[in-house]
Amino acid sequence: MARITAGDNDWWDAERWDKELADLLYRLSVLMSTYVGEKTAKELGFEPGDYNVERTLNYLKAVAERIAEQTNETTREQVASALEEDDEETGPLQRVDHVFEVAVESRAEQSSTTFTTTFTAFAAAEAARQTVGSRATKTWIVTSANPRASHARMNGETVGIDEKFSNGMEYPGSIEGGPDEVAGCQCELQINLP
Repeated sequence: MARITAGDNDWWDAERWDKELADLLYRLSVLMSTYVGEKTAKELGFEPGDYNVERTLNYLKAVAERIAEQTNETTREQVASALEEDDEETGPLQRVDHVFEVAVESRAEQSSTTFTTTFTAFAAAEAARQTVGSRATKTWIVTSANPRASHARMNGETVGIDEKFSNGMEYPGSIEGGPDEVAGCQCELQINLP
């Protein structure tokens, strides 16, 4: 806001903000996936320590970076659009303020839901891979009262632990799905023993 107010045309610092957000998301993903991975290992009859989060760190970092870049790019596009909008009733700074109000009121909640779904489902699948191996299967479980149609059709679908579901995703929230399949997803992954 200070750069925009000052009339600085170079108001977006993608490199800095992507790194800051990615670092935060990475730390959260490690904590979350460690908790879920150890819990899943225990539920499968193994020791919690049989889940090795170290094996997943590169993946977690890459996903955190992708989420940060996508989140920040969406914000940048919305701010740029607010600045370009021709509205005589509200000034550009008021429109930019509104972008951030919406982000706090709705985008943050949806993003946290998506983030949680992504990393908990990943950790459950990874714990099964690390402990049971390819003998395990996974089932897509819909938990939302109002799921998207594609997820509702998949409710109860079971595939091998190393296979993709019929929508091309490895687990709910998986990055292969893109925003239409991932944003706000509340589905869960059930791990099944042979």
